[in-house]
Amino acid sequence: MFNSKRLVALLLLWLWVCPSTAFAALSGSTIWEVETGGSDTLNGGAFDPSQTAGMNTDGAATSATGTAPVFTSASYNFVAGDVGAWIYIASGTNWTAGWYKISLVASNAATLNATIGQAVLKGNTSMSTANGCAATASPTGATWTIDYSQQSSAQFAYTDLASAGTGLTVSSVAHPFGKQQVGNSLVVTGGTNFNTGWFVLASIGALNVATVIGPTNITTGAGASGTGGLGGAFASPGGVAALPVSNTVFLQSGTYSITTASTNVSGGCWANNSATVVLVGYSTNRIYANTDTKPLMQIASGVSTTTLFAGGNGTTIVNIAADGNNQTSAKPSNAAAVFFRCSFTRFNVAAAGAMYLLCSATANSATAFVSSCFGCEAYSNTATPFAASLAVGCLSYNNTGGSTDGFTVGQRSMTANSVAVGNGRNGFGSTNNQSVVVNCIAEANAGMGYSQGALFNCGAYNNTGGATTNPGKYPFPTLIVPTGSFFVNAAATNFALNNLVNQGALARAAGILGAFPVAATTGYQDIGAAQSQCTGGSSTSSVGCGIIGQIQQEMRRRAIQEAAFAHNTRIERKWGFADKLPRPDLKWPLAIFGLAGWGGLAYIRLKK
Repeated sequence: MFNSKRLVALLLLWLWVCPSTAFAALSGSTIWEVETGGSDTLNGGAFDPSQTAGMNTDGAATSATGTAPVFTSASYNFVAGDVGAWIYIASGTNWTAGWYKISLVASNAATLNATIGQAVLKGNTSMSTANGCAATASPTGATWTIDYSQQSSAQFAYTDLASAGTGLTVSSVAHPFGKQQVGNSLVVTGGTNFNTGWFVLASIGALNVATVIGPTNITTGAGASGTGGLGGAFASPGGVAALPVSNTVFLQSGTYSITTASTNVSGGCWANNSATVVLVGYSTNRIYANTDTKPLMQIASGVSTTTLFAGGNGTTIVNIAADGNNQTSAKPSNAAAVFFRCSFTRFNVAAAGAMYLLCSATANSATAFVSSCFGCEAYSNTATPFAASLAVGCLSYNNTGGSTDGFTVGQRSMTANSVAVGNGRNGFGSTNNQSVVVNCIAEANAGMGYSQGALFNCGAYNNTGGATTNPGKYPFPTLIVPTGSFFVNAAATNFALNNLVNQGALARAAGILGAFPVAATTGYQDIGAAQSQCTGGSSTSSVGCGIIGQIQQEMRRRAIQEAAFAHNTRIERKWGFADKLPRPDLKWPLAIFGLAGWGGLAYIRLKK
């Protein structure tokens, strides 16, 4: 006889014993961590802040607006081993979402370091700008977990991982899984019917059974004696390079020795080819735009024919120091990656195919910068450092050798608002006239200032071989030739324009981007890389030019008005009268976007 209740019970038992084999890859929100003391084989190495559905929702705190909030949870008792890990607050009313380091555990509660500038706000875009972890002193209802990836060792090492059958569930008796671990990566290194690899805890069910996500099922059958680790960082960029897809990798400061020319192996070169991976070096500020001490990736002695960044088409690499260590055939990159605020030293094979922003190069014996460059500088190299199809706002100085130019300007390429000073041959070298040099300065080079090429609004001074090849043909409209140096102090590498008559003053507002061809718009671009400041606000201070300078001046004017009004208000309260100074209208919103490079976009509205 058909028994529906028995059938349902059997189906539920089947689903528990033989769970679904469907799986999902690691999410694009996964953040990978690399530290010199980590492990490429034993540590989880990653944390996924997007796994909020499986996190605890009972986080509470006292003194939450101060520098040392005390965080508690009804479902988890913090232990001494949690000190040094980071609580991740995903959301909650009045909470400030982000990472807060656990500095102390006492009476099952965690004291957090919430001092201004010590917490990492959600999204890894900025450090905390105020003390505390919430807007109120005693918030409740935080969605939270603990990030164990930002440490050298695994938080838990497993030898007893188990699973009822093929699928995505796993358990441990020795170290039961809990919701406070959701988001952490679990590396599986072996075991009966276990797939090795990295998986992220997504949720915790009955009997502390964890459901994971990953590139495949965690087991191919009933799993037993599984080994692995949860928490802890990777040890090398090469060790993690093959894993991220649309993820971020943070590389903590320290020296990473590249011990093999092979790619995507422990101690090897970086060759991730995901177009949306970001590799970020940091020291204390674990955010994208940090300016911390750069971690050093250095090719080890005896390793030859090495390309440090061998892959990574579209990868963005931020704040990394790359050192070829003068090893045989050491090449920085052959990938179409974007390098931002990186440095390159002691390479002897020319780079290829990359784009560079605010990068530097020194002590190289081959070209460091190719393709496109913005705001880069090269000094003390023994080969021409720039051979870019587009170079804007760059500095090339004190590079030595009889064949070393500051810039090589190739066919159908352009160099703009750049400076070449004190180089071994020409400032700007070219072998054809199908190249364009705009708003540039060549000074004190051992050869000519400019070798061929079409020059537009450029300047030259004290170049041993003369200013340019054909002064009557190529400078448009006229080559600017001062009576002394353009710069404040070129010997001290201060390449800002001085304001001396017939010297730096000649280059101010002398560049193209004066009157535009059609629009009723006129700019005041200087020639050279560093743009001059405009004096304003007072006789003892200066502010930036253009719209940014106007905003700064307006802010200063209104601040003075407000101070005067406040002063008169105090007089009125004390003496019963006030001057007739009208109160300034201070209701004015201000938004400034993208203040970088040559300028940015700004919008100001003064409400009258």
